[in-house]
Parts: sequence; C-alpha cells; structure tokens
Amino acid sequence: MTMNANRMLVLAAVVVLLLTGCSDASESETGQPQERQTTTSLTVPAPVHPAQPERLPDVTGQVGAGSSGLNAVLVGASDPSYEGMPLGESDDVAIFDAETAEELTMHALTPGARIVVWLGGECAETSPVLCALAAIGVNRGR
Repeated sequence: MTMNANRMLVLAAVVVLLLTGCSDASESETGQPQERQTTTSLTVPAPVHPAQPERLPDVTGQVGAGSSGLNAVLVGASDPSYEGMPLGESDDVAIFDAETAEELTMHALTPGARIVVWLGGECAETSPVLCALAAIGVNRGR
C-alpha cells in the first residue's frame, strides 16, 4: 500500500470510531436499544393558553392550606426558595386551567390545587420571596 492509502485507511477508522462513540442510543446487556435517560420527568406540552410561556415552568407546587384567591401562597414548591411565595400579588398574571386552557380567576387558587408557575421577571430577595408572575396553570383534577 502507498502512504496515501494508509492515511485514508487510518482516517476512515477514526471516523468510524468517532461516529459510533457519538451515538444517542445505547444497548442494554441483552443487545436491545435503551431509551436515553433525562434528568427531569416534567414535560410540558405545547402552549394551550395564549399567555402560557413557551418554556418549562419555573416552579411547581400547590396552593397552601388556609390560603386562596388574593391570599394564595405556594407550598410544596419544586424549588424550596419559592416556598411561601404569594400568588395573588400580581393583577396581570394569567390564570388558566392547565388541561383545557380555560381562562380562570384568582378564585381558582383554592387550597391544595396543584399549580405550575411561570415567573415574569425579577424576584425580590425577601422571605418569602416576592416575584412578578407571568402565568399560573391550575390542575383542577379532572
């Protein structure tokens, strides 16, 4: 073989190794492809309400016991730094049914209701944290 043929053979071998090493799918011990693991189990479908941001929610949780409507607070927050955050502070927050996209009012924020929250801007470093809210999706458990 000539020098160019050897170089081409080595280059082809390197390309094959690189391509097989970059594969997304892996195989189990049985040789069957496995699905790729992700770090989060939360999936949010395409926006169903015009005010729902086209991104994952910033925090999830429930409306706290003894709080509702304008006095509602977030409990069981997926990020502990938002625990106790007031939900009724913003007049322009969009509140909607997370499953049907029906427009809701603050009265839908009843104790125990599961919610997803999108922040609308900066948060004040207070305790509890105070944030501008963009949208709240309420799962009314249908």
